[in-house]
Amino acid sequence: MVNTNAETMKKNYKMAEICEKISKISIYILVFLLPIFFLPWTSNVLDFNKQALLMFLVSLTILSRLMKALISGKFEITFSWLYIPLAVFVVVYFISSIFSWWPYGSFWGWPQPTGESFMTLFYLGLFAVMAVNTLGKKEMLNIAILACFSGLLAMLIGILQVFGKFILPFNFSQDAGFNTVGTMNGLAIFSAGIIPLIIAFIASGVKKYFKIFFAVCLAMALALLVLVNFPTAWILTMLGSTLAITFGCQKRESFEGRWIILPMFILALASMFFFFKFSLPGFPSTPIELSISQRAGFDIAKEALKSNLAIIGSGPGTFAYDFSKFKSPDFNQTQFWNIRFGEGSSKILTLIPTTGILGALSFLGLMGAGVYYGVVALLKKKKNWELGSMNHELESDDATTEAAGPATAAVAASAVATTGSGRKSSKKTIVQKLEGTTIFTNLGVGVFAGFIVLCVAYFLGNSNLSLDFLWFLFVAILAGLYSPFKKTILLKSSSLAGLGTTFALTVVFIFCLGMFIMEGQRYAAEVYYTKGEQLIQQGKNEQAIAAIENAVRINPSSDLYLRELSQTYLNNINEALAKKDITQEQASQTAKALIGGAVNSVKAATDLNPKNVANWSVRGFVYQNLIGVVGASGDWSVKAYEEALNLEPANPYFLVQSAASTIKDAGLLGEDKKTEKAQFIETARVYLEKAIMLKQDYALAHLQMALVYEVQEKKEEALNEMIIARNINLSDSDLAFQLGAMLYRQGDYDNAVLELGRTAALSPNHSNALYLLSLSYDKTGKKDNATETMKKVVSLNPDNEQVSKILENLKAGKPALSGIGDRAVPPAPTVEEESPEGSK
Repeated sequence: MVNTNAETMKKNYKMAEICEKISKISIYILVFLLPIFFLPWTSNVLDFNKQALLMFLVSLTILSRLMKALISGKFEITFSWLYIPLAVFVVVYFISSIFSWWPYGSFWGWPQPTGESFMTLFYLGLFAVMAVNTLGKKEMLNIAILACFSGLLAMLIGILQVFGKFILPFNFSQDAGFNTVGTMNGLAIFSAGIIPLIIAFIASGVKKYFKIFFAVCLAMALALLVLVNFPTAWILTMLGSTLAITFGCQKRESFEGRWIILPMFILALASMFFFFKFSLPGFPSTPIELSISQRAGFDIAKEALKSNLAIIGSGPGTFAYDFSKFKSPDFNQTQFWNIRFGEGSSKILTLIPTTGILGALSFLGLMGAGVYYGVVALLKKKKNWELGSMNHELESDDATTEAAGPATAAVAASAVATTGSGRKSSKKTIVQKLEGTTIFTNLGVGVFAGFIVLCVAYFLGNSNLSLDFLWFLFVAILAGLYSPFKKTILLKSSSLAGLGTTFALTVVFIFCLGMFIMEGQRYAAEVYYTKGEQLIQQGKNEQAIAAIENAVRINPSSDLYLRELSQTYLNNINEALAKKDITQEQASQTAKALIGGAVNSVKAATDLNPKNVANWSVRGFVYQNLIGVVGASGDWSVKAYEEALNLEPANPYFLVQSAASTIKDAGLLGEDKKTEKAQFIETARVYLEKAIMLKQDYALAHLQMALVYEVQEKKEEALNEMIIARNINLSDSDLAFQLGAMLYRQGDYDNAVLELGRTAALSPNHSNALYLLSLSYDKTGKKDNATETMKKVVSLNPDNEQVSKILENLKAGKPALSGIGDRAVPPAPTVEEESPEGSK
């Protein structure tokens, strides 16, 4: 009986060891993979896939730890005061997500910024807690080295990309700005954050081959910083070097003095590049990255605090909504006026409007707790914290083995004996080894300095999932190195603790299983959506519709999929009507189905997420394209654009499109409704007047205003507006053509020749411009010029019988339009609508 129990205990012990290994290996894999991880099957190849990896491996770690607790009969908890501010931040984030303007996007992320979502923060927090509770100090050292190795690979890929050495076989990676961390500026900040840790390792008593490895890491980081030459990254590098010098002097017993010159050199290098704006000639430049200014970010945060968003914000990941709502009309005077930024000028200025005062304060509290924790630990003497902490760790392990019962202890002793190392001798060896090394002290110094660098980075720039992961990794290592005590809870089968743990395991298992299923659905939907977008680019609209329909079916909670599906339906209508292998009736039925699909999909998108400007913008665009096909589409289009304008009051685009829809509606009215038509045109003029007040250099608004004045027979005003539109962008051939066409219609043929000639110079194959230019030459008596120009029109349009007839007239010395009439003269053009929200 005793032997049977012993065998059972031995099997349990081995199973517990397996669970322990799984949990540790999961953390190792996560630390190594996340900064370099991406997959090509989704539209967001980086953070969306990193989030999935994070959720899977952290969940696996949790399940393994709980299984070990049940098998071994004991549950070990490492306590850290950092858990309290971390928990507060997570709770505030959760509350903000519940009351978000779009809860689904705030909770999951994509199509909102994935790194800002609640699930990302929740699992990053779980990662930090599980790392502290799963790994000992030696393992903390291992994951720090793994982080350096992963960073080395990420930086190497980034450098190769900048030099045009595209080693990754994907279309999206054939770009100098692509890297596995995020933007190039983000990769530079990542490098600046990890440099203090690398310096600390080099200054430790590690073996020569480790020093070579860390020297390569440091050289790679500095090379990347030089290539990117991002001022914020140089500021952070100067800060990290200064901290390394300060902490190195404070910990002289562990920081080898001869290496203090290393951070001094890096400080001098960073200062030179930052203060003297120095750059190396001949090196390739990195792509320019757009972001709003600190002033603009501060203004949006200030406006948000004045609104009802002050306490808990608009919800994680919804900065684009805040930007739309609160951006200044002055933003329209920049060349990026029509860009909707999804992040503030820094992480802090993103948090304030999205999570409110509570979110910002709780995050600052977590930062402050980490800094306090590090400072207190740093001020302790080596013997007090290093050996004491390790001795406590080992004593805790001994105590837990004995607490599991005599049989378990005997089996454990037997298992240890088979490996050739007993517990007591192992303890002595570790303690003696620590007494002769400085690496754990320097690990704490490097991690703490890196933690401070990233904290400051959150005030100066934006973040992403890789940077946030590195920050939480530093938090975990700080807590793991300096956590003061552990506690072991015995789980007797009949005890309340045992029952509670069993119940917790069941709940966590169900939670993790549910997360796996939901994440799997989201992932499958994203794969279908990405496939659909690729098919659209290939011109395969029918297959694209089927793919995006699958994405909507699997994940009906994404407004992005519904919005894109609506536009795909719309784009496929003309293609369906042009088919020759089906009857006219079948084509008509297909077109009706596509129209219904377009309307229903975009309506579902606005119902699902009514705070998203893009949804209302596309809804207005869909109805605008159905004017004359579906009754009352003009009214619906204007109402949709008005909703969009309420959400983004400084955007003149919606006013211009409201005018375009109104003009289109007016064009459908018969001659017997002149009064009503005039009212429509006047309404359009008012819309355009408001748009021009918002953005005086908006060429499209002036162009539409010119067409409105022309309908109102105000020729002088129409011509003035058209000239203004042309002068805003002199290199735009279409604007030049519109002015030339108006001059022709007004009978000013000499000036029409000049403007249409300029159009042809800008765009030599512009058929309409060449056509009117030829007619203008004819009107001014320049028959030879008219003939030569019309010959080119014929060559560009060989199947057009009308231009061939005009050419015959010109060759015969007749007026160009002889026998054709003025019907050959193009009427006043309408401005074609373009999709306002392309694929994101």
